[in-house]
Amino acid sequence: MSDFAQNQAICTLQRLNPAHLHALESDWLPPLCKPSPVSLILPCHAPDLDGPALEPLCLQLAAAPWIHQVLSPVTGLPPDL
Repeated sequence: MSDFAQNQAICTLQRLNPAHLHALESDWLPPLCKPSPVSLILPCHAPDLDGPALEPLCLQLAAAPWIHQVLSPVTGLPPDL
């Protein structure tokens, strides 16, 4: 038996590309997100917290009106924390 069970639908966006982005943001997501808010799981390594990519990424995510919350599990924390 698996050590992970997901009882609800989970969406992945592996095939997302610029050709689909406009339709996704304007036509598909708004009606879907009202009754079922979207949460994004964004894994992060502790060294990335001080890196240059995290701040612009967070600003882009904050501007997405269809994202209700972002969950960011952090791995690799120093042992003294």
